[in-house]
Amino acid sequence: MQLEMKRSLLIISLSLISFTTKAQDSNTYIQNDAAMFSNRYIFNSDGTFKHFFITDDGQVWYGRGNYFNKGKYRTLYFKDADTTMNEYNGWRIHYETNFQRVLVKKGYGFKSFEKNSNTGKPGVRLKKTAPN
Repeated sequence: MQLEMKRSLLIISLSLISFTTKAQDSNTYIQNDAAMFSNRYIFNSDGTFKHFFITDDGQVWYGRGNYFNKGKYRTLYFKDADTTMNEYNGWRIHYETNFQRVLVKKGYGFKSFEKNSNTGKPGVRLKKTAPN
């Protein structure tokens, strides 16, 4: 009797856990050492991404496109401007368009060889944020 009760409780617990967890369809990475600005990439599971770069003087740079993984490299292909998005939190948007950027997998994040606005050196490190 007691074994049957434990088994039932286990099955109910596992069922409840499976209902409360949701599928993660995107991952967000932010820059580690960004004190005066925000550098955020949102990678969706369908191979698309969005990039937001907010400077200390209130400029918002926005880009979107597709990404492809090959080994430790993630190549981002920025598309044409998404002109349906003109503002972000009330700020006017500048568009990042028609270029490619390569990120290198480093531990639990990525490294980009774009210039780091804080240090002036090449190498922006991005870390994964907690899932939503």
